[in-house]
Amino acid sequence: MRSTLFAVLFSCGLPLGLSGAEIVKLKASSAQAGNGPAHALDVNQGTRWSAEGKGQWLLMELNNTFSFSEFEAGFSRGNRHYEFSLETSPDGKKWTPVFEGKSHGEGDSIKKFPAPKSSGRFLRFVSRGNNENKWVNLHSFRIKGLKISAKLAKQTGTSAGIGGLEVSVWAESPLVASPVAISFDGQGKAFVTRVRRRKISSLDLRNHRAWVKHDLSIRSLEDRLAFYKKAMGAERYPNVRPYSPPDRNEDGKKDWQDLAVQREEILRVEDTNGDGVADKSILIDDDLATPLTGIAAGVLWAEGAAYATVEPDVWKYEDFGKDGKPSKRTLLSRGYSIHIGQGGHNVSGLTMGPDGRIYWSVADKGINATGKDGERIFYPDRGGIMRCEPDGSNLEIFALGVRNGQEPVFDEFGNLFSVDNDGDYPGERERFIYIVEGGMTAWRLHWQWHGYQDFAKVSGEKPYNVWMKEGLFRPRFPRQAAFIVPPLTNYSNGPCGLAYDPGTALHEEFRNYFFLAQGRKMTAFRVRPKGAAFEMHDERTIPSGGSSTGVAFGPDGALYVTDWMNGPSERGRVWKIDSPEGRDNPGRKRTSKLLSEGMSGKDENYLVACLAEPDLRVRKAAQFELVRKGESGKKALLAVARQTENQLARLHAIWGIGQVARGWPHGNNKEPGAVTPLLGLLADEDVEVRTQTAKVLGEAAHSPALAGLIKALRDPSPRVRLHAALAIGKLKDAKAIEPLLALARENDDEDAFLRHGVVMGLVGSSKADPRILLKTVSSPHSSVRLVAILALRRHDYPGISSFLKDEDLYLVTETARAIHDDFSIPEALPALAEILDRPDLEGEPLLRRVINANFRVGRPADAERLARYAAKPSSPENMRTTALACLALWPNPPVLDAVEGRYREYPPRNPKPAAKALAEVADDLVESASPKVLTVLSRAIERLKVSELLPVIHAAYKSERATPYLQAQLLETMAELSDPKLGTFVESALKSKDARLRAAAQKRAWAAGLSGIEIFAKALESGTLTEKRAALKNLSRSDDKQAEALLVKQFEDLVPELELDLLETSRRAQGTAAQAKAKALDEELADRGPLGPYHATLHGGDSRKGKELAMGHPAAQCIRCHKIGSNGGVLGPDLSKVASRLSPEKMLESLVNPQAELSEGYGLLVATLKNGSTVSGSIVKVSPKSYSIQSAEGKESTLERALIAKEILTSPMPPAGAILSKAELRDLIAYLLTLR
Repeated sequence: MRSTLFAVLFSCGLPLGLSGAEIVKLKASSAQAGNGPAHALDVNQGTRWSAEGKGQWLLMELNNTFSFSEFEAGFSRGNRHYEFSLETSPDGKKWTPVFEGKSHGEGDSIKKFPAPKSSGRFLRFVSRGNNENKWVNLHSFRIKGLKISAKLAKQTGTSAGIGGLEVSVWAESPLVASPVAISFDGQGKAFVTRVRRRKISSLDLRNHRAWVKHDLSIRSLEDRLAFYKKAMGAERYPNVRPYSPPDRNEDGKKDWQDLAVQREEILRVEDTNGDGVADKSILIDDDLATPLTGIAAGVLWAEGAAYATVEPDVWKYEDFGKDGKPSKRTLLSRGYSIHIGQGGHNVSGLTMGPDGRIYWSVADKGINATGKDGERIFYPDRGGIMRCEPDGSNLEIFALGVRNGQEPVFDEFGNLFSVDNDGDYPGERERFIYIVEGGMTAWRLHWQWHGYQDFAKVSGEKPYNVWMKEGLFRPRFPRQAAFIVPPLTNYSNGPCGLAYDPGTALHEEFRNYFFLAQGRKMTAFRVRPKGAAFEMHDERTIPSGGSSTGVAFGPDGALYVTDWMNGPSERGRVWKIDSPEGRDNPGRKRTSKLLSEGMSGKDENYLVACLAEPDLRVRKAAQFELVRKGESGKKALLAVARQTENQLARLHAIWGIGQVARGWPHGNNKEPGAVTPLLGLLADEDVEVRTQTAKVLGEAAHSPALAGLIKALRDPSPRVRLHAALAIGKLKDAKAIEPLLALARENDDEDAFLRHGVVMGLVGSSKADPRILLKTVSSPHSSVRLVAILALRRHDYPGISSFLKDEDLYLVTETARAIHDDFSIPEALPALAEILDRPDLEGEPLLRRVINANFRVGRPADAERLARYAAKPSSPENMRTTALACLALWPNPPVLDAVEGRYREYPPRNPKPAAKALAEVADDLVESASPKVLTVLSRAIERLKVSELLPVIHAAYKSERATPYLQAQLLETMAELSDPKLGTFVESALKSKDARLRAAAQKRAWAAGLSGIEIFAKALESGTLTEKRAALKNLSRSDDKQAEALLVKQFEDLVPELELDLLETSRRAQGTAAQAKAKALDEELADRGPLGPYHATLHGGDSRKGKELAMGHPAAQCIRCHKIGSNGGVLGPDLSKVASRLSPEKMLESLVNPQAELSEGYGLLVATLKNGSTVSGSIVKVSPKSYSIQSAEGKESTLERALIAKEILTSPMPPAGAILSKAELRDLIAYLLTLR
């Protein structure tokens, strides 16, 4: 990095002074952690120096005396009035005030302040607090001509001047609020989405865990609406946990219709006076609210129209009038995000490709979409990349399997990239992906909820996590699952917006860079070819603003970043990142002028010249206009394609000819033969020309191109071979099969992307008769057999089962995935089940699918096969338990698949085949199996009610290998099967040294004919906490008067660690006296205030279980937003030492009532006052008597709570009581109390 980069620090885009003065030392009286003094000088308005207390100062020492007459300053939370002074000194001892006053209070922008005839070698900024509190939040301080020394810049370690970039506020509230996506037209007007519904009216399944199975069963928007009516309607359903949203429509009911009140918005924001700051906002559309509406996460301006993705819909806006508003709104397609899923997983990333199509990303909440022409795309458990023509026609799925792909972008060669979210599991990271047509990047919605399947409750194994166990998130590694296109690298933490340098933006230093927003961090990086794909390199951090979301380049060449400020709220910004050095670059100015003027009405010569411009946006606009010219434009494009002087112009010409063939933009006047003159370019010297020619010929399904494309399969460039193979697939000609298989042999499965190209080529070429691929079964080349398997999977062809006999288990595993997963190939499942008897079978991905195939097919022979496998000592222990769990669950198969977690319903089945199969192997299992396997055997005998196997249970109990855990399970099985010998075993267990076994014996005391009262009384008097809790549960289940009396007695001398258990068991007790005691205590606790009902969670928790919740709970995973040690996010306060800051009571309050003490900048208040008026705004500060709020107009005010009749508070953090049971909350608190 050049040492002069920091020299522009205080230049503010103005000529430097001649004094040569530099700041050489910098210090402050104090600073908030992470907001040190250097942030006031780093030309980044997204950082700040913060300190609390009147009199806090920032001291700058210069290398010599400096004279000035004014200075500039800007403040974060700039709607407050900050009082401050600026002082100068010749020696750092005697100080002279040169300014005393207040900030303007009109937002975060930088303003000038007078300091007439001032000079000094020392400068001191002194804070007097602000009108709300004693804090100073100074994000910028600068003086014309004053620089910072390179040495100081290096010492401070800030982001100041990285790449010569400055960060400033371009727009802020009230012009924008909670902005997410952004796109610019050629005149610099920004189209911005405003989000209101995220995790509020657009629900987050993590806050409604009882709905997981219901949600996974959904297959359409109609299904989801029907479920909402059940869960949020007047009628109650026994299998659906109800939810009552706030009464937002004020109809006196809290129901599903209240989800249709909050509206998303599409805005147009502009700078009308040319001062570099936006000053006008126009509402384009706010009619975006139904019970099924998600958030407005995508927006695009392209070719005279605006597009927006507001799940479940894609909208187009046209015919803009002088008032800046469109007169036409068209629904292009709908049916995205059919599930509730996770908040923040949306439909986003609208972009227009070089082929003139609209592309967008659909997150993992599923697709059941209908296009303009009736096309139906049905992938209910997957996300994907969609595309269509600008009028909505020709709706297609371009790629599948994204989880939450962020703002896909094209580079100048038409390659599509995105950064996709990870699966929220420890040990993985987000993925930088190269999106190729037909590619599958692996993720499935149900993998998020794998922990909710019921097999694990019986097998005792952790639920199988396909995503992590099979390494689907990782870049390519040997013998990785072959059906996926792997990521290029694991990269990023919380990716949001992504943009690509169009060619003249920012500064020459950033040519060909991608720019990625990651919350409060931004990075830039390049890619370079690697095989048929790419690799990332030259990664660097660049200055950024706040909570960054969308990213877009403006026609002026600056990078604009939306900051939704942890909304939804009334606050928001659009940051502008720019290079002062690059701002005056002639190329940038020329691009801005060309984009502003547009291409409409320009002649062919002008447009052809524009194809050679260095900016991608200009070239693309010229390309599209030439296509509109018809025959004359086509001739011009062909001439450019044939010239050899400008590579990028040739590529745009080739793409343009492809558009002509499709009849772009409306599909009228299609001219398939337009691509014929391109055939010769398949032999061009330029690799990219050959690549794009192959792509366009394939898009046109131009059959005369077959010979040339087959020849291209032998091209020296793997990139050309990839796209030739993809193109061949669209020609659907079986003559290409052998050349494609030859390419597979040559590749030898080295390049996963090249393999994908071959597979797509084979899929198309064998479409008429997939059986032709079965001849590869006998091929000596495993790479040939593999591509055939992958192609047959895409055909859903049952004959794929032939490959189950392959000697290479890697190929057998891939065949098993094809038959078992997703929609499955039902006709081939029996064949998959039958290979469980194969002696060489190994590998968990394969074994699990084969075992599960036996369970799913469900014939008597399958039950026998499972039992035999479970009885084999050589079978892996976890697979033996899984096979036994299948037998245990045989009569009533769970709806969530044991391997994938996918929702599948089966009718009840006859238990006799499973019982019979189990009986045949039970003795062998007792002889050889581990305690873990025997535990599941016991459960299976119990569930299948095989009483004749009680002798087996007795033998297992007496075995030398029996553990207390196994014996506890065996006691339960004896009791459930009414074993007459139960008493003997219970008496023995009560004498055990193991507390858990004693507790299990207590539970069965009555069933064994023993005096339960004495046993429970003894446990409550002298037992462990585990035994005492077990005793309370046992007492509550009894209708014996003595039992009830003993339970009631516990209320007299309440043990804090047992208070929650006593309450919960007594509420469900058989006797009314215990219920009355619980009710009385509940009322007493309720009288203590909002925290009263949760008081019992302060004692008795298990910190080990609490840590598991904090690190991995699907809804209450603290580390998603908070840092704990080295793990976690930064959206909430650091919890690493939370116990040293908060008392247990305060910690409880922050969990169950996050609104009680919201951190500054979090949350939204909507209040109806006693006089009938309504007040709303972002919560800035909360006290027992008042709220400090920022209104939509950006003004801060104080609202007395006594004036409020009704209020609705929302916070980014959901109340823990809504997503955790009180027992779980108790454990979480116990863990947090260890963090000191």
